[in-house]
Amino acid sequence: MKDRRIGRFRITEAIIDANPKAVRKLMGGVIVVRAEFMYGSIFEYIAISPEFDEIAEGLIAPEYDIVVTNKTQGKKIIVDKITFKRVN
Repeated sequence: MKDRRIGRFRITEAIIDANPKAVRKLMGGVIVVRAEFMYGSIFEYIAISPEFDEIAEGLIAPEYDIVVTNKTQGKKIIVDKITFKRVN
């Protein structure tokens, strides 16, 4: 694989149920290369994204937190931006 911008992140089943539009927006910006359903209703993904740091071949993919920025539109709160923040 030429693109070495690989990272790991997790999404709970509760987040998917509560805000599917935000999850769709997030997943539209990554290429998932592995997905695993973990104990506790958590999906763990390993993916490629331009937002991830480039890593050397053979290294473990670093973990990222998902950061959601909302904005208000009248009385509605909508997802404005979804980014990743490296944890380790």
